[in-house]
Amino acid sequence: MGRVVPTSRLLSGSTQLLLMVLMLATVARVANGCSISGLQVGETSDTSITITWTNNSSVNSYTFELYDNVQNASSNFSTDGSASNFTFTGLVAGRSYRIHVTLGCFGFSNYYGEVNAQTNMSIRLAGNATTCQGRVEVFYNGEWGTVCDDFWSPQDAKVVCRQLGCGLTAFAVSLAYFGLGNGRIWLDDVQCSGYETRLSDCSHPPWGIHNCGHNEDASVICLQVPSYTVLTITNKTSTTMTVSGTTSLLELFFYRAYLRETASGNLVTTFPIYSTTATFTGLIPGRNYSVSVEASNTTFSYRSDVVTDRTLPPQVNVTVIVNSSAAMMVSWVAPISDIDYYRVYLNETNNASVAYHFNFSSNVTTQRFFGFVPGRSYQISVTAYSGMNSQSSAIVTKRSLPPQVNVTVIVNSPTAMTVSWLAPISDVDYYVVYLSETYNATAVMSFILYSNITTQAFTDLVPGRSYNASVTAYSGINSQPSAIVTSITCKYMHYL
Repeated sequence: MGRVVPTSRLLSGSTQLLLMVLMLATVARVANGCSISGLQVGETSDTSITITWTNNSSVNSYTFELYDNVQNASSNFSTDGSASNFTFTGLVAGRSYRIHVTLGCFGFSNYYGEVNAQTNMSIRLAGNATTCQGRVEVFYNGEWGTVCDDFWSPQDAKVVCRQLGCGLTAFAVSLAYFGLGNGRIWLDDVQCSGYETRLSDCSHPPWGIHNCGHNEDASVICLQVPSYTVLTITNKTSTTMTVSGTTSLLELFFYRAYLRETASGNLVTTFPIYSTTATFTGLIPGRNYSVSVEASNTTFSYRSDVVTDRTLPPQVNVTVIVNSSAAMMVSWVAPISDIDYYRVYLNETNNASVAYHFNFSSNVTTQRFFGFVPGRSYQISVTAYSGMNSQSSAIVTKRSLPPQVNVTVIVNSPTAMTVSWLAPISDVDYYVVYLSETYNATAVMSFILYSNITTQAFTDLVPGRSYNASVTAYSGINSQPSAIVTSITCKYMHYL
């Protein structure tokens, strides 16, 4: 049997060097593609931290090393490459952690980096039987401790009450009002704006740094006063708005309603109310308003949530002028209002399926429309839109003018003429045919004819006399005469 020789022994030195370069290049390409983006801390709670990232198809797996900065201990976790988030649970409230992230890509491991995160701080009230009153204590790094009352303010107390779900009416109490705490004093010089979600979000020195004793423990009194909660805007017109709400212990508080313009914040009106409804009047059509209600007594006050809505746009007054057999002028007038746009609706009165609508900006209040069938009846209305609200005008019914027919006169004999006419497609109720002597306007003959008749003979005329013939079409109260056709009867009878 022959001796097996390693491949490297079969290759020249230059070839071996080339293979080594190719292998290193392959590793470099894999390493360069083994990355992710957007690594950050997502949601946190008292006992959990979630990290998120944008995954990469080149990554097969993720390995996480969670470092407890207090215990100097670490734990390892992993997940597959399709994940874009991971949640660490069972953590200690108020504790800071470091998270190392390592990526696995096609057999290679690539350390990516680390993020720092902290679980939320737990909070409680102690020293009192009532859950919403007491000494403020926070749980940080596995240990309960108190808060010093330096700079302790109603804004700080408001955040504590919000975090505990005890309402927003809060009183800051100092000097260990609910008794001395024990153990650590975790926070000092806390300064909140009053809008923070958690006390730990407020400005404060590093945890555990203070110059206080427990005789300066901070406390709060949270009052869940009866709130006047506006449930809905129950009714609105173009100039009024009614809101309804629910409350409790109505007899113990005074209530005042406030109405502001949403865009400017300007106060429009305020007045006391004595029931669970309030109606505002004299408003501008289509305008957006904000409504709130304040409940108060000699000690406390509470402002409800704000609700916003727009009054209805106005009902405009529509005028329609019939210009011709094929055109109408539509105009409308609106009071001072906040209108987004208008929509003009046109439809045939006797055939609702033939309908059209056209949108116009709020600065347009007149428009001419063409293409009507002569003599036909149409319904026209204008709807004003303000946001999702709309209000239609009254419907105006108008008929276009009947057509101006083309008249032809045939002289039949010295004493007879025949008048005929042609009309386009139209809705004509009847025709009136007129024949008068050209030089004696009082000598007039006329006939009223159904709309399906388009010819009329005149007899007993004077031979050799000039006559004027015309036909007037009527559609409702509208009428339109034809042009006058002048013809002369024969003076003598001619025989062939």
